[in-house]
Amino acid sequence: KEKIPVGFFIMLGYPPEDKSDVLKTVELIQKAKPEKIGVSVAYPISGTDFYDNVLLNGVNSAWSSSGENRPIFETRYSPMFYRFARRLILKNAQLGNSNSQPGLLDNLKLVFYKSGMNISSLMGRAK
Repeated sequence: KEKIPVGFFIMLGYPPEDKSDVLKTVELIQKAKPEKIGVSVAYPISGTDFYDNVLLNGVNSAWSSSGENRPIFETRYSPMFYRFARRLILKNAQLGNSNSQPGLLDNLKLVFYKSGMNISSLMGRAK
């Protein structure tokens, strides 16, 4: 059999994404074990509904020239959250490829706790 390489390009920050969606993304990456992965914050592209919605709701005036991996429109969470989420996703992609997943959920809980985020409410115990 030929092995087809798996690659993901994850876009964070599309409404109505929340923290539980980020955790679901991490779980998907652990299962799929992609060989390549890219993570970015969503950005408006002319001609899309998302672009039109961003224009209606306001946008950073320098968005077209920012070239940075950070939100250029008002998002649900802070830029720090998206930096953390990006690192979390990339780290778990590495873990998935090395098959070293034991205790991962406990590690995630610790990381979320240290960052001030309550993961318990994201694990189906509360909304």
